[in-house]
Amino acid sequence: MNITKLALNNSRMTYVLVALIISLGLMVYADFPSREDPLIRINKAMIITQFPGLPPEKVEKLITQKIEEKLRELGDIEFINSTSKTGQSVITISAYQHIGDLNKLWDDVRRKLTQSKSSLPKGVLGPLFKDDFGDVSIFTAALTGKNWSMSVLREHARDIRDRLYTLNGIKRVTLHGLQKEQVFIEGSASVIESNSIDLGELVRSVKDQNSIIPSGSILTNARQITVQTSGKFDSKASLNELEIPANNGGILPLKDYLTVRTGYNEPSTELAYFNGKPAIVIAASMQSGRNILQLGPQLKQLLNQLDEELPVGMQLQIATFQADVVDKSIGNVKESLYQTLFIVLAIVILSLGLSEGLIVGITVPLTILATLLVMFFIDIDLQFISLASLIIALGMLVDNAIVITENIHLRLHSGQHRVQAALHACKELALPLLTSTLTTVLAFAPILMAKTTAGEYTRSLAQVVSISLLISWFISLTIVPLLAVHFIKDSKQKKTFFLLGFYQSFVRKVLNHPKKFLGLITSIFAFSLYVLSLVPVEMFAVSSRSEVLVYVDLPAGYNVNQTKKATNTLTSWLKDKQENPHVDYISSYIGNGGPRFFLSIIPNEPAPNNAFMIVKTKSAADALIMQKNIREFAARELAHTNVRTELISRGTVPPGVVQLRFVGSDAEVLFKLSKQAQAALSSIPGAIHVRNSWENRTKRYQITIDQAKARRAGVTYQAIANALQSTFTGIEITQIRRNDTLIPVVIKMKHNTVSAINNANPLDLVKVYLANSNSEYVLLSQIASMESVAEFGTIVRRNMEKTITVEGKHLSFKAPQLQAAWDKKIASIYEHLPAGYRIELGGELEGFKNSAGTLFVTLPLFLGLILCILVSQFNSFRKTTIVAFTIPLAFSGGFIGLYLTGANFDFIGGLGFISLAGIIINNAIVLIDKIGDEQSQGKNKLAAIESACINRLRPILITTLTTVLALIPLMTMDESLFYSMASVIIFGMSLGTVMTLGAVPALYSLLLPSTKKSPH
Repeated sequence: MNITKLALNNSRMTYVLVALIISLGLMVYADFPSREDPLIRINKAMIITQFPGLPPEKVEKLITQKIEEKLRELGDIEFINSTSKTGQSVITISAYQHIGDLNKLWDDVRRKLTQSKSSLPKGVLGPLFKDDFGDVSIFTAALTGKNWSMSVLREHARDIRDRLYTLNGIKRVTLHGLQKEQVFIEGSASVIESNSIDLGELVRSVKDQNSIIPSGSILTNARQITVQTSGKFDSKASLNELEIPANNGGILPLKDYLTVRTGYNEPSTELAYFNGKPAIVIAASMQSGRNILQLGPQLKQLLNQLDEELPVGMQLQIATFQADVVDKSIGNVKESLYQTLFIVLAIVILSLGLSEGLIVGITVPLTILATLLVMFFIDIDLQFISLASLIIALGMLVDNAIVITENIHLRLHSGQHRVQAALHACKELALPLLTSTLTTVLAFAPILMAKTTAGEYTRSLAQVVSISLLISWFISLTIVPLLAVHFIKDSKQKKTFFLLGFYQSFVRKVLNHPKKFLGLITSIFAFSLYVLSLVPVEMFAVSSRSEVLVYVDLPAGYNVNQTKKATNTLTSWLKDKQENPHVDYISSYIGNGGPRFFLSIIPNEPAPNNAFMIVKTKSAADALIMQKNIREFAARELAHTNVRTELISRGTVPPGVVQLRFVGSDAEVLFKLSKQAQAALSSIPGAIHVRNSWENRTKRYQITIDQAKARRAGVTYQAIANALQSTFTGIEITQIRRNDTLIPVVIKMKHNTVSAINNANPLDLVKVYLANSNSEYVLLSQIASMESVAEFGTIVRRNMEKTITVEGKHLSFKAPQLQAAWDKKIASIYEHLPAGYRIELGGELEGFKNSAGTLFVTLPLFLGLILCILVSQFNSFRKTTIVAFTIPLAFSGGFIGLYLTGANFDFIGGLGFISLAGIIINNAIVLIDKIGDEQSQGKNKLAAIESACINRLRPILITTLTTVLALIPLMTMDESLFYSMASVIIFGMSLGTVMTLGAVPALYSLLLPSTKKSPH
């Protein structure tokens, strides 16, 4: 079917189609789902299981390993990473990226966890399955209150959560920094002993009294009335009034001998602070398909209203607000898009003249609006990647329209009728332009097939570019000829291009000395390879956001209070406006990683010795300054704390981080190897943030019971465990209900030696008193001994193998440089690695390798398809070879461009080279196609080459110029994500086009016969 003829014969319908595209496109654009980053699926989930007091080694064997064995039965799980610490197992599972129904897999995981419970120790808490790992918070707000208790703050936080759920578009609201309220029943061991109070009887009395018991029902004439007996406690006061039995037969009021107080779980499991004030942080995620730019104002209005309704002294402050970030980010990209649109229109009008320039120019916004319509219907959101993709496509999508318009103009100049000129021009160029369009689309196709997070993140780049190019081809064969027939001006005088004379002379010299010219461009390519070796490599560039991420890691074994002390020291300094005028606010999460407020940030696993801080500065430049200042302050004031600072990056591993994983069966061997590697990395001048995933050895006190003495004393193991637990953390015996909240009641004994135990000499623990079966008190030291035992504070496994990861980064080196220096220092470890042990590469280099690997694994397939299209188009292997030869010419320009602009060779830059390959061959395709046409008209080979080159020079240079200049706004944006890609395409197209204009005639003259041969 001839779509050009159809469009011309039904011109009114074609204009209606144009009007529909414009009107519907503008309507969709006004209400387009928007977000900062592409919506990608995070295929990770977390399983948390707790058993307070259980050593890491036993947590690994009794909990972690049992759960891992069940999970391993599921074939769709790629990685199982586990961390076993004292009293806690954290398992992170990662599904294969190609899994279709992730929810089904998570349901299977839940079933396996249910099955595993029977094999776990009695008294274990969990396992708790968290499949909301990938939810990104669209805002975080800190609820603080001077002189308000945490329990009151919690009630208000829950009210705020309920109000937020009334807002259409909110998916999930989470609260962070909640401290669990508890009621403590406390008393000294001496009081218990002197009054002969039976602790067991006390516990039973509290449990029996705090119960709701059905007591039957009363049957009346009209109805049946239920009778219920309730003795439940509803306050601290009701506990105080409880009468407890003593062994001497008396009844004692609890308040006279024991103290009842309210407090919070000791030690706290997680804390949150905002600008140094205790806070509850409220975070919410957004439903998919929603427009954050529309939801944002409603959300901010509600948050301001909620803040105004709070009691005096209580405040709700916004910490992060994604709508503002998206508005700024999308606004910047839109501004660049408008600048690019203006540049493209200006170039085509100046190059082609007003009438032809406007015809080509109209196709640009028309193609964009049509692309937006398709994006809307196939659920591609308006986000940074998709908008930047439109900018990249803008310079390319005028190519088809320019070539068609130029050809129609030449035919009109030769005297053809307008309609015939349009029909013949489109018939001649439809297939070559489709070929060049499809080759470009296929060049982007590997991005669509990449089965990694990075590939999924950049997928909309390939989708948007491919959609826009295919639409531009269709518009060029329908709307462009229609507009040309009606509006292109007659030209009695052929336009002369000012570079034609120079280029004609250049082509003749190339044809006279083709081998010399080919030798020259080969030398340029070889030089560019050397230049490439000087270009730094990284996965993703840092973003332009103004936050500094601070990770505060104390040695393993430190509690939350010590972590809080270190964090407060850093916060106090950061709050000093004279020292740090760049800082806006500080959010701190102690013992937990807080909410995920940016796509690539993976929250810390729960750990009492870790904290995570977000330092918001006034600008990205200020963030860079504060990153350095924080690092220097920590080195001075927090010498025994590992403080790591990072800027926000779009990669899951921060830029520059190197990692090696030591894998094997024996923990001691692994730890020794990792410590050697850690020392080697630390010895490199400029190395920072060096650490290993098993941290350090910790101290545990092992109590050994003399069974014979324990039996003679009438003391059971349970009594010993209860006595020790009640001394430190307390034993939960019942719960008090306050509204919809259950508050644990914990009995906790005070011993004179507790202070010494906690602060000075833990060996005093043996002075704890125990009650035997006759309610007589026995010293623990009479039946037990205690010794100090060193153990691993953290045990990490990867796919059920013990694994220690050593990592670090450098003040100036990129990851490849640092890894090379590190490998030299640990060469002996590689050489003498014990049998059964291995070292695996991790960090940024592994991420780059995996992402590039999945990207390039499908590249041969699509290159093969491109070659098939070219062979089908030309029916010639030699012509296809000439087209393929232009790709390295463009690459040489890209290599040099990276070096000259100071860009890094990152993942996006790699995509730039793939894009470049698809773009540059279009020039060769139209040149070779035109040479064939000239030869078919009877011209000899050299004359045909010269004529075709001169004929195609202007459209090639115009399309190159539009592609190059259209990328300048993207290159100069504050956001540096596409800086490398823009550098590659700008320099690759510029140098590649110049060399292609000489290489194609040179190769054609050498490889193709002088006369066209018959296919028979």
